[in-house]
Amino acid sequence: VRVGYEHFRGFDQTLENRFFPELHHRSELFGLPLKHRLRLELRDVVTTEDVVFRLRYQLSYTRPMGAAYWRVVNEVFYTLSDEPPVVERKFTQNRLGGALGMVVGQRGRVELGYQWAYFDGGIIEASDHLIQLNLIWDGR
Repeated sequence: VRVGYEHFRGFDQTLENRFFPELHHRSELFGLPLKHRLRLELRDVVTTEDVVFRLRYQLSYTRPMGAAYWRVVNEVFYTLSDEPPVVERKFTQNRLGGALGMVVGQRGRVELGYQWAYFDGGIIEASDHLIQLNLIWDGR
């Protein structure tokens, strides 16, 4: 269980404050270790003074290869609110991607990956292809 906050600027420069609790769970399917994340977001859209609730579910698989690894991730977004600025669509986004990573020291990781992101807000439908470089530090 984790609780968090994000200050977010959207592609249209809309500002949001996002508060979220999330649950993490590990399972196995046919001997493959899977990670699940379920997040409930309270999205406070600053410019419209609206509050929107959204569920995010992420499923991931990581395959270690010595000090390196590869990871596959899929995340879907489901909007719970019916009020503006949310339009009539409930399933609004899907993100599918993969990355090659390397462990750096005891707490660091570097990942180079690809992500396909699909967004359907009713008015706007878009698909993005992203190349990502992730630098991750585990501060625990």
